[in-house]
Amino acid sequence: MSAPIFPYICDIGGDVKGILGDVKAEVINQYIIAQKSEAEIHSQRLKKGSPYLGLKKFEPEDKDKFFGREQWITKLSKDLEQDNLLLLLGASGSGKSSLVQAGIIPYLSDEWGTSKLIKSVFVPYKNPFKSLYNSLQNNHKNIANQIFEEKSSDCLIKLFNKLKDNSQQWLIFIDQFEELFTITPKIERDKFITNLVLLIRQKDSSLKLVLAMRSDFLDNLREYADFINEIEEQIRLIRDLNESELRLAIAEPAARNGVTFEKGLVEQIISDFDKQAGSLPLLQYTLDLLWEKSGISDNSRVLNIEIYDDLDGVGGALEKQAEYIYKEKLNTQEKKVAEKIFIELIDIVKKEPISRRVEQSQFINDPIKESVLNKLIESRLLVSGRDKSTTVEVAHEELLRSWKFIRDLIEEQEEVILLRKRLIDDTYQWCEVKKQNLEKAKDELWSGSKLERVFELINKEAFGSLDKDSNQFIQESIEQRDYLAREKEYQRQRELEAAKKITILAVSVAALCIIASIAGIFAWSQRKASLQVVRDVAVGLELPSSDLLDILPDFLQEASKRKEKGDIDRAIAYYNYILTAADKLQKRIVEKPKEFPNFSKTKLEEIQKTADASLLKMVHEHRLSFLEEQLKQGLIGEREEPAPGNLEKQYTEGAIKTTYKILMRPFGYYGDLNNDGFLDKPEEAERIPCETLQKIEQLWRKYTKDRCGWYGTNSHFENLDCQELVRLGEEEILDTKTGQIINKTSSYGGTLLESVFDFPFNSVIERIDSCHASAKPINQE
Repeated sequence: MSAPIFPYICDIGGDVKGILGDVKAEVINQYIIAQKSEAEIHSQRLKKGSPYLGLKKFEPEDKDKFFGREQWITKLSKDLEQDNLLLLLGASGSGKSSLVQAGIIPYLSDEWGTSKLIKSVFVPYKNPFKSLYNSLQNNHKNIANQIFEEKSSDCLIKLFNKLKDNSQQWLIFIDQFEELFTITPKIERDKFITNLVLLIRQKDSSLKLVLAMRSDFLDNLREYADFINEIEEQIRLIRDLNESELRLAIAEPAARNGVTFEKGLVEQIISDFDKQAGSLPLLQYTLDLLWEKSGISDNSRVLNIEIYDDLDGVGGALEKQAEYIYKEKLNTQEKKVAEKIFIELIDIVKKEPISRRVEQSQFINDPIKESVLNKLIESRLLVSGRDKSTTVEVAHEELLRSWKFIRDLIEEQEEVILLRKRLIDDTYQWCEVKKQNLEKAKDELWSGSKLERVFELINKEAFGSLDKDSNQFIQESIEQRDYLAREKEYQRQRELEAAKKITILAVSVAALCIIASIAGIFAWSQRKASLQVVRDVAVGLELPSSDLLDILPDFLQEASKRKEKGDIDRAIAYYNYILTAADKLQKRIVEKPKEFPNFSKTKLEEIQKTADASLLKMVHEHRLSFLEEQLKQGLIGEREEPAPGNLEKQYTEGAIKTTYKILMRPFGYYGDLNNDGFLDKPEEAERIPCETLQKIEQLWRKYTKDRCGWYGTNSHFENLDCQELVRLGEEEILDTKTGQIINKTSSYGGTLLESVFDFPFNSVIERIDSCHASAKPINQE
């Protein structure tokens, strides 16, 4: 009589009864490890790809790799169907996001039907309304843009009431809800939470709201009593996986690929996992690396202990691999650059390091930094483009806790990290106050030792890349410090001035004589220095002074000389410098009129008018002619992936890229003054002349047989006729053969507006409409 064949789970320290205690009996046959022996698992067709996700987040399409949370999935999904609301709390690395993405969302999709479930998944970041907008389907964005422009306290209610129909179920999942307290400015946070409270109170059963937040941020909600009142009964604290659930999470994904673990290894992994305070990302990373190093093949289907030990187990695999990448793949210079990149991607909140999301555009102006950034992304220590964004961040916060190099770096640079965060927060507050009251905004500026220290660190490049507003905040703080110091000194010197007048006069006369005698020698160098002042003002390195108005005509003359010599690129750049510097001078005069007692408004307007006309003529003659030639030849190009921070690099060569460069870059009008990839301020949009917007519309219409222009007939963003500007979008559909949800990529005709610009579109749309640049305005009926 042959020996009985036991399920594989019995070989790895578990039993079927253990599983029966954790899941409903009717789904027991879902689990390969409880159904088949090791030999039967090895007889399955081998799938060589790793079933483990490493540091990547689980998505709905990963549901067949996600095990161990079955009870939670069923319970929370049922709760959500009844109550419309769920706040899921847990420590970092406890699997909150994965439970929702690979568990609850697929479960509800099966319950309601894939075609009926509309989901929106996002993290708050700096502006939660913008993040929500980016998560919406393309056909919903036009409505969202219009409603968010109203900035009302019930815009979320208006949005979803407008978007929903009776046959649909909506699920809104806000992941990393703690970002409202670590990244989102308080003004935006207050607006968003007010909107959420009103949305929750509507109690719409067709709209489900799920929030996932680190449990150590629960106290931050105390400030919002109305929000707490609405959500306190729907708070759930996720617990660690028990041993039986862990066994499933470890062994079941491998078994489904036809692979098992060496006897004793699963038990060792469980033991090591418990010692690491239950970090699921560490577990997934170790299992993924174990699979990669094991060389799985038809003749090698067992993950063994020797390789696992060589990786240093769950506790050391991530650090060992990260250390290898840092030491072996980066040279000495690149290591120093990598340190600066990591510091830019870390914040400290409640004395704990957290990941900080940064726009990729902050790195692309430095070739070495960009190269190192790409290496770190390729090595999976950093991730980019998560949640369809243009940002980069640490692959997982577990890296900040597990890698000694990073821990030491944080300890060494703690002052820099904390001061940078304070600078960013105070800069935002200053910008908001300045919109209401310029004089009151001065009270927000820094002074004393704090200002001196931050200025010292900036000169040492300790902060890496600061944004335009932060740089301006520091500049104005320094200027106010110097102004107050001058005033104090002036008061001290007043009594001495009378006695010194004769001496000063004599010295002045002598100085004038000396200057006159050597004027010819230094005329050229002085002229060059004066021209540099215009550049420095334009790029924000220097504040406008009363001398600027006298220097601008010389720069205008220099631009004309470049134009006459055929140096088109330099001439266009010079005209842009002039216009930018002139705009800044105008703003400065409004803010500090006492500094400009002899200002001539007429003279400045004449300079601007001349530069505007010259730039327009050059762009039309040399840039639009190039665009027309591309359109004539059918060289359209495409936008490979919307990523504003990548600027023109997001486009392939062709007419779309050229249109973008004409409007946004120094190639043309340089509308995107702060190089962030957006045209989201009226002053940026107004740099683009109406004549150019109209001419671009005419050219695109002419060479696409009237199919493509700024807008579609009924939408700013969709135009079914314009296949030249085709865009790709993803939709979830039900595979009737397998019963699984799959993502299907579909194409739709786009518009020039969405192909060139990004949300928020309000400033651009207002400019196009005011210029009557669209040959086919939106049908408002």
